[in-house]
Amino acid sequence: SSPLKDGVVDFLHNLSNQSAKMCVISATPTYLVKIALEKAKILKYFDFVLTPDEYPKGKSDPEIFKAAAERFGCDTQEITVFEDALYSMKVAKNLGMKVIAVKDKYEQRNFQEISKIADRFIDDFTELKR
Repeated sequence: SSPLKDGVVDFLHNLSNQSAKMCVISATPTYLVKIALEKAKILKYFDFVLTPDEYPKGKSDPEIFKAAAERFGCDTQEITVFEDALYSMKVAKNLGMKVIAVKDKYEQRNFQEISKIADRFIDDFTELKR
């Protein structure tokens, strides 16, 4: 299990206080995502979780992002995605979503391409004080 990024709990708490709708879209099976979120004590902030359990193509396919918009009752263009994987950023951006790239050691080799796609790049969530 990976530790939470600095500032993520405060960031989620602030969004929750503003009645923001939030979900998790993950490439990991639902039950493992929920265990990890519960263990980190942040599951309560999310309205739902979408995974390859329901969308087998996962985050490489637009359907999972479109499903999130549908469940939120909005257009994809109204959603901001916080993402660390380049392939997923591309899918989200192609749907008109705002993309906040979150630093990830496994994606450092793709930094140049990520910086072209993302609306913003953050090392951690302390940079997003509201």
